[in-house]
Amino acid sequence: MCVVFMGTPDVAVPALRALLESPHDVAAVVTQPDKPRGRGRGVSASPVKDLAEEHGLPILQPASPKEEGFADALSVFEPNALAVVAYGHILPTSVLSVAPAMNAHFSLLPAYRGAAPVQRALMDGATETGVSVFMLEPTVDTGPVVAVERVEVGPQETAGELLDRLAPIGARLLVGAIDELERGALEPIPQGEIDASPAPKLKPEEAEIDWKRSAGELANLVRALNPRPGAFTTAGGKRLIVWRARAVEGSGPSGTVLSAAPGLVVATGRGGLSLDEVQLEGKRPMPIEEFVRGRRFEAGRPLAGA
Repeated sequence: MCVVFMGTPDVAVPALRALLESPHDVAAVVTQPDKPRGRGRGVSASPVKDLAEEHGLPILQPASPKEEGFADALSVFEPNALAVVAYGHILPTSVLSVAPAMNAHFSLLPAYRGAAPVQRALMDGATETGVSVFMLEPTVDTGPVVAVERVEVGPQETAGELLDRLAPIGARLLVGAIDELERGALEPIPQGEIDASPAPKLKPEEAEIDWKRSAGELANLVRALNPRPGAFTTAGGKRLIVWRARAVEGSGPSGTVLSAAPGLVVATGRGGLSLDEVQLEGKRPMPIEEFVRGRRFEAGRPLAGA
């Protein structure tokens, strides 16, 4: 089949690679415009664009798929299907009219509809998630499901680690769904609404650690925001990103140090949070034993003032 692939970040790359290795013809790639990245703020391409360029594929980068003329530009390739993974935009009816569109979404739909399904699942302490391939509609993640695979979530697994496992599953399911579309054997199953839940894009303020919350909730927040943007707090007047943490026993005023040797445990609204890997503003990430070495953390004192 003739396929146009739409995607942007690293997690979409396995799906494009799988399509390129399949019998299907990838006619073009749609990805978001190049953006400033890194400290130098130099303009760089998306990971999907990098792979597309390696294979000499036509690349379209509209600021929005709602742009006038974009649907017509897609139609030129005469695709039989649109394959979408983490493109970053809701597709309008004009684009969905070009060809059947299917999306690999990293949750068990209808659970966690939205831009941050893996992060929201981890924040909720989910022990199971998966990948759903569904037919796109103008509304967010509501279309009928054509393929699904469940996976267990590790108790300490981060969002980055989980996405690394889910991405190749999504790639395999997406190619399989296109195979079924070509054979006329797709059997879309409508989503129910009873178990539907939202997974909206993360807001910057959600990354700040609120020590009044329970240790379990905060441990889930930390792993949900690893590798980006990172859950953060304050220590010694500087921002401290917490990359890994565990809920442990302990009690005391929220936000105070419970112990500082050999690691660092901070009191929460219920239990203690053991900080295992951190990154102080302007420094590199480091194990907590290295971070506390040479610093004065005293039990009973607020972490923010330490």
